[in-house]
Amino acid sequence: PSFKAPLYIAWEVTQTCNANCLHCYSSSGAKMKDPDELDTTQALALIDQLADAGLLILAFSGGEPLVRKDIYSLIERAVEKNLVVNIASNGSLINEKTASKLKRLGVRSITISLDAANEKMHDEFRNFNGLFKKATNAIKLLVKHEIRVVVSFTPTIINYTEGSKVVDLAYKLGANAVNMSEYVPAGRGTIEMSLPPKLLHNVILEWIKMRKEYQDKMQIIWHDCRVALLVPAEDQDKYSGCGAGKLTARITSSGVLTPCVFLSSQAGNLKEEEFSS
Repeated sequence: PSFKAPLYIAWEVTQTCNANCLHCYSSSGAKMKDPDELDTTQALALIDQLADAGLLILAFSGGEPLVRKDIYSLIERAVEKNLVVNIASNGSLINEKTASKLKRLGVRSITISLDAANEKMHDEFRNFNGLFKKATNAIKLLVKHEIRVVVSFTPTIINYTEGSKVVDLAYKLGANAVNMSEYVPAGRGTIEMSLPPKLLHNVILEWIKMRKEYQDKMQIIWHDCRVALLVPAEDQDKYSGCGAGKLTARITSSGVLTPCVFLSSQAGNLKEEEFSS
């Protein structure tokens, strides 16, 4: 079948963030505010266009999407339009009240980032004292409210040894899955933070092994097509190749459409033209 839309779009609804992560690909921060950010009316109209085009999954990200004042209106519209709504968050703004509201609105899945299984490293990585406590508490609350929780871990030269500890912690907290995100030097993330090939090879092998260990307990997933080089031949097709612009796409806070969060090639500006065009 021919699709008019990708299956999955990550929409950076804001560049404002209450953390200042060392590896942030979008250079978000407390003082960052995109002057061209789509306003509520434009954002709601865009959600309608995405739904009409046949999009399946809409992930609100940022910055920190929950700092956006109208985020709940956007979530509500997307759910009304039968989109599967995911949110990528640092967990800092999720308390009992917000967790309950997100459940009530019909959010399907929330990804919470953990860069380490210890408070000091996680908080230093994100330049936010107390964030580890807030993030782990957010995971517990979301589990309690029966929202699917994916813990996201990005291995860099600073924290790659924390991977298995983060997986153990996520399991103890009740998360449904842990996703290993590929580190790509972009935004604030420097090339020096990348893993050299031998270390990366070992890290990927560790995650393949953990997937087997946790297969009946929790999902271990990854966004790194290099895994295809190391999994058994019969599994390679699932991971090889890149879905940018076909299966996935990204929308920036100002409405620019690109094939993926790391590819800045502009495919159109949704402030000026309809998505389906």
